[in-house]
Amino acid sequence: MCEGVLIAQEVILELESLQEDVGVFAIFDTWVAENSQIRALWAVDYYRQRFQVFRSLQRPERLATMKRFVARLFTKNGKHGNGSGTGWNQVYWPGEEFREPQFEAPVLLFKRPRQPYYYVRDPQMGWGARSAGGVEIYELNCGHYEFLRQPQVGIVGRVLAGKLQSIRDRERRRKYVPSAAGPRAGSILK
Repeated sequence: MCEGVLIAQEVILELESLQEDVGVFAIFDTWVAENSQIRALWAVDYYRQRFQVFRSLQRPERLATMKRFVARLFTKNGKHGNGSGTGWNQVYWPGEEFREPQFEAPVLLFKRPRQPYYYVRDPQMGWGARSAGGVEIYELNCGHYEFLRQPQVGIVGRVLAGKLQSIRDRERRRKYVPSAAGPRAGSILK
């Protein structure tokens, strides 16, 4: 979930670079970071939230906030600074040279049916372009921070348990080696 998904993606890329199989990449309501948001709509939402907080401040706090804002506008190398090439902007909108990381692991995506309006329209939340193993989606009608609370966590647990069992079954079938003596004389390699 959230930034943990970015770490998990890096772990998967590292494991696969070592020829390790990853059975499933479970993601809880988290988009890929890069190029998943519509920049203008994100800005509307960001400044709307900031303005709501600003309105709730007392007068001295408002003045201090306005001073910091104005100072930040003019401190980048003596020029108007908009920060477009730094920090989170580079993470969320890395530019045309960016290439999505590619991995084999299948994605198990738990998500809300209705996503924030400032994201691109993609039911796979950007993971389909990265996963050669495909994206299996489970929609849960809850808020983003409710995925790991009851009753959703029970649903997530059952789905994950079923997915892990199917991976184990598939591995057992793959490791079964029939002998020349016939179908009863097979063995399971450990």
